[in-house]
Amino acid sequence: MQLCWRPDYVESSKLDPATAPLIWWSNGGPGCSGLLGLLTEHGPFRMATAPATGLVPFDFAWNQLANVLYVDAPAGVGFSFSNDASDYSTGDAQTADDNLRAIQEFLKRFPEQSANDLYLSSESYGGHYVPTLAAVIIRSQSLPNFKGFLLGNPLTDIYEEALWGQAGTLCGHSLASAPTCANFTLHCLGASGMDAECPLAHAAVVAESGDGIDTYGLDYPTCPQQAQARTLLRHLYPDKQLLQGASSPFAVRLSAVDPAYDPCLQSEEAVYMSRADVHAALRVSPKAFAWQPCTRNIAYNQSDFMSSMEPLYTGLLASKANLRMLIFSGDDDSVCATLGTFSVFTRINC
Repeated sequence: MQLCWRPDYVESSKLDPATAPLIWWSNGGPGCSGLLGLLTEHGPFRMATAPATGLVPFDFAWNQLANVLYVDAPAGVGFSFSNDASDYSTGDAQTADDNLRAIQEFLKRFPEQSANDLYLSSESYGGHYVPTLAAVIIRSQSLPNFKGFLLGNPLTDIYEEALWGQAGTLCGHSLASAPTCANFTLHCLGASGMDAECPLAHAAVVAESGDGIDTYGLDYPTCPQQAQARTLLRHLYPDKQLLQGASSPFAVRLSAVDPAYDPCLQSEEAVYMSRADVHAALRVSPKAFAWQPCTRNIAYNQSDFMSSMEPLYTGLLASKANLRMLIFSGDDDSVCATLGTFSVFTRINC
């Protein structure tokens, strides 16, 4: 199998690359390209306002402090591919094994990075990728400089995120009415836990909040051609129940938002990644799929998707690896919400 981890995807630190830590990065999904992180989040470049004109520098890039390896995984995501179509049916364990091999091969080709501290980082479904990969690395004993990981708004427990986390965040932002939120509290957050009416009560909160908001940034404007938020939600909630609802009065450009904020970066990146000269520069294989922010070309194990990461964290904390683990959340994300993360990690008591 060939994973998409070319040197083109490695951004050297503006400090001394020979001693700066190496950060492995992949986006979530499952099925979202690591190049979203590179060109829309914390890489050294962004697309110019008109995508055909190329790239412009980004002043707050992570490579000011670290060497960053951007990875498309699992196979079939972004420009990555496999010669065996069965690899497009995958799950947490296979993805972790493939990522471990990718890191090992990368360090063989770039041995100057082998002595540097190694950290993992991701977001969203990376809440599964990263702790699973961390456990595999520890068991393999093959990366002695592995020091820990950092995760932003991670999906850790689908029930905590989708129920208490998501609906609680939408209600906390006053995006659903008081009676609808009270009904959710009654059926989902009672002393005896959620009852049979909880799924409907939760769906009512989501539906009432509408579909004209950025569910990953509730206080920010949406892109005029923004099908992306709904596409990402379909990855996270394939039952479609959570996508119901009328258009929302909250799809308004907020004057308080930084005018430099561009809500259309993902759409612009899709245009940029379709360019023939970009394909040539990255030496994209003709076997690769057309680049999408989040692909539907993989079949991901739904049992893995529904699994809680709590046992993995318990094992990592009990291990002798002495990992440094940073979990951080922005409270504007209603999909992998801060409230759900709080609930899980309070229970883990780390």
